[in-house]
Amino acid sequence: MRLVDVTATFQPGITAVLGASGAGKTSLLNVLAAFERPSAGRIESPAKVFWVPQDGGLWPGMTVHEHLATMTRNQSAIADMLSAFELTEQVKQVPATLSRGQQSRLTVARALLADCSAIIMDEPLAHIDTNRRSRFWEAIRNSITERGQSLIFATHEPELVLGEAAHVVCMRAGKVFSSISVPDLYWHAPSEEHAAFLGPVNWISPGIRETWFSPDSTDIQPCLRPEQLQVRLDSAGGCDSPIAVIDVRFRGSHEELTLHHNAINETRTFWHRPSKPELKPGNQITLEKRSD
Repeated sequence: MRLVDVTATFQPGITAVLGASGAGKTSLLNVLAAFERPSAGRIESPAKVFWVPQDGGLWPGMTVHEHLATMTRNQSAIADMLSAFELTEQVKQVPATLSRGQQSRLTVARALLADCSAIIMDEPLAHIDTNRRSRFWEAIRNSITERGQSLIFATHEPELVLGEAAHVVCMRAGKVFSSISVPDLYWHAPSEEHAAFLGPVNWISPGIRETWFSPDSTDIQPCLRPEQLQVRLDSAGGCDSPIAVIDVRFRGSHEELTLHHNAINETRTFWHRPSKPELKPGNQITLEKRSD
């Protein structure tokens, strides 16, 4: 993917480069790491960086221990890193004998021991199942904080950005679509298109607020996340509410609701995060903003 008119400033700390496959994430990281040179413009960086490419860049003839020993002579630090990334039993193995997950963990462990002020990682730990990945990210956070380093990582997963990054650079078609703090993009996105980078959102225009929500819902901001939407089941049997549930799809962290507004004969999709499953087709409901 060719980059087009890219302008971005990377803050100290942890920054995610977010976008779908082909958005330009790898191209941007390659330029930041000086693996590729831009045909125009310039890169200004006072930082010494260590780059972890998408294929890991492991050295075929070196053992796991030798990969880490190349970065530091501190045997205690090496032992701690082997333990944190569950590679203690593989110290004498070379990359070809490791699983993809083990290779992925080794590339990260090696980077964290590097003598640098910033680490650039292209989809780190991509081959690790999500149930185990959180503890390895904890090791990354702890190391970055302890050594005062910065991290730039690419991903296509909004949940990973929300859990690990303070700042996010959103990529689309080789361009930087937005560069913003993660909380601002999640809670105060400037448009629905921006908000969608971090997952499902109910984009509430004034017309939608006035017709679909209860009359006392006057403080609704345009960017309404699933956990902010209150869906109240009409226990009286549906005589008071014109909104009917057409379909309910459980998506893990939220439900996708297809609703029909009988008074205006309009069907819309809303996202909410229920405390427990209770809605089904045919229910009559009222939409409100969840109380803080």
